[in-house]
Amino acid sequence: MEINKILVANRGEIAVRVIKAARELGLLTLAVYSDIDGPEAYHCRMADRSLPLKGTELQDTYLNIEKMISLAKQNEAHAIHPGYGFLSENHLFAKACEKNGLVFIGPGSEVIRLMGNKIAARREVENLNIPVTKAEIASFSELLNKSEKLNYPLLIKAAAGGGGKGMRIVNKAEELKSSLETTRREASNYFGNGDVFLEKYIDPARHIEIQVLGDQHGNVVHLNERECSIQRRYQKIIEESPSTWLKPETRIEMGKAATRIARKLNYTSAGTIEFLVDESQKFYFLEMNTRIQVEHAVTERVSGIDLVKEQIRIAQGLPLAFTQEDINIKGHAIEARIYAEDPVNRFRPSPGYVSLYKEPADQGIRVDSSLDGPSNIFSNYDPMISKMIVWGQDRREAINHLSTGLTDTSILGIESNLMFLREIIGDADFIENRISTQYCDRRLDYLLEGIRKRKDQADRPFYIAGFLAATLLDGKKNTDEETAPDPWHATGYWRACGSFRFSLEGENISVKLESSKRGSLRFIYNEISCEISSVKFNHGTVRFLMNGEPRKVVYSRLPSAHEVVDYKGVSLLFKRWDALPDEPARMESSNGSEFNDSIIVSPMYGKIIEIRVKEKEQIKQGDVLLSIDSMKIENSILAPRDAKVIKILVIKGEQVEVNKPLLQIE
Repeated sequence: MEINKILVANRGEIAVRVIKAARELGLLTLAVYSDIDGPEAYHCRMADRSLPLKGTELQDTYLNIEKMISLAKQNEAHAIHPGYGFLSENHLFAKACEKNGLVFIGPGSEVIRLMGNKIAARREVENLNIPVTKAEIASFSELLNKSEKLNYPLLIKAAAGGGGKGMRIVNKAEELKSSLETTRREASNYFGNGDVFLEKYIDPARHIEIQVLGDQHGNVVHLNERECSIQRRYQKIIEESPSTWLKPETRIEMGKAATRIARKLNYTSAGTIEFLVDESQKFYFLEMNTRIQVEHAVTERVSGIDLVKEQIRIAQGLPLAFTQEDINIKGHAIEARIYAEDPVNRFRPSPGYVSLYKEPADQGIRVDSSLDGPSNIFSNYDPMISKMIVWGQDRREAINHLSTGLTDTSILGIESNLMFLREIIGDADFIENRISTQYCDRRLDYLLEGIRKRKDQADRPFYIAGFLAATLLDGKKNTDEETAPDPWHATGYWRACGSFRFSLEGENISVKLESSKRGSLRFIYNEISCEISSVKFNHGTVRFLMNGEPRKVVYSRLPSAHEVVDYKGVSLLFKRWDALPDEPARMESSNGSEFNDSIIVSPMYGKIIEIRVKEKEQIKQGDVLLSIDSMKIENSILAPRDAKVIKILVIKGEQVEVNKPLLQIE
């Protein structure tokens, strides 16, 4: 099949990844964008041409099959690459491509349909005598009737689910009804299918998956495993290959099982067979992902095979250029997913404007990103910003490279999980490979305390020196000019005051300023005297001498007039007393919690997807009042205390901002 032009039916990091692979194969690419993303989005600028989807809702844009097909045909594309997420595992989309003479870069529509339903996929795999976990498959009412007889803990799973969505653990019968209702609703919202089933919950267990490739000539290979046990809310955070815990004989059997499934399906393209593996290394089939995975890059690093290019070559009708015997796994690769979320505030989604984005300078560290500079992270989409992939001769070396890469990354303007990732890879349990799918839950308090300690133990005088060096450049910080003026003369009217006032992480501070000698500035903080000199500023990096010692920080000013100083991944927030915001200030909660007096406000950007209470209703502390969808995660807003609902201030489907009033209680 001739393919010269590909429409990439996706956005963000994976769209950029596909466009790069297609370009390296000499193919033309078409990008698509919603009104939210706009034509200046990174993936649009990477493509040969970008096309508007005209709309803001997912159903009108990235989930709109008719628009995707129409744009592909109008612009003479030969094929469509769906990426991951969105329409990538929608058999109706693949079918529409087939009907319209377009090549769907993925498996056939019938395979997607079969394996896209977890219940049907389980039955298919059971027929091959491959182990699956025990399950209860019945209607909602039948499951409730059995609630007292079931063996807990259980896992509720959406039949059409994927990507970590539509799953919940139930520990006792009393939790079953509400958990089933929430999971069914989530499944309907995300997948258009509210069917769920119950599965035995195995703990401890590891999540290990096998990468497969199949061509149109009957050739099938596997590229060994990926260890994906580091998860939170069933979302993978860190993946690696190979799994150093897995016994060689288990690896062989899992590879055989995966290729047996792929051959039975006459599978073409890249796919992943996911397994749960218990402590005795007995493995159970979980599901098959009929698309490229987020974590495909770790397999690429250890195998030397570009999986996206292989997808395209397979779609072109070319046979695999290698056999199972040709595949040689070298070294160890680890991937870390960088999310827009705030770990210390219950991983609250953190959309907003990224004022500064810096990747590691080390060319040996691969970063697949949705950004290439300052940009917006929208609440409408998945919170993943980028993923970092490293390689080492062994696991310990790869961990060291990842530590360096995360430390040398700066994402300022929003919260991210960078420090959380650093805590994980520095934890003895992770380093010694004492992990399971419950690792994050088990170690969460320890990891979060590590983040707090990093901030609490940050060298305040050093950060203040970096802040003063940057903020007193008097506008030159926003130019490409590298050398700053004399810091003392740059202080302006502060020279007359003799002191400089600002807040640091909410604490009001006043430092005394003195002219030391030409080209230098001295400040006194808590009776500590520091001299700043030789200040240079270049693309967000501030270099200076502090008491004669060379130092550097990363700096950015936010639209709110706050200023961020970052050093090795630890960021502190400053605000000058004389600074005005670039945009009107929003209402803020006085205590930073989810409520202020009698008004409960939104802690995040998102959409109201359910209101669980009525006006004049009595509520108890901890009751779920409403649910907000933010960055594809359903978040419950809880009652702060026993009270009566006076007024509901939002409606279902309404988009809300941070601190938007939601309800009034007495």
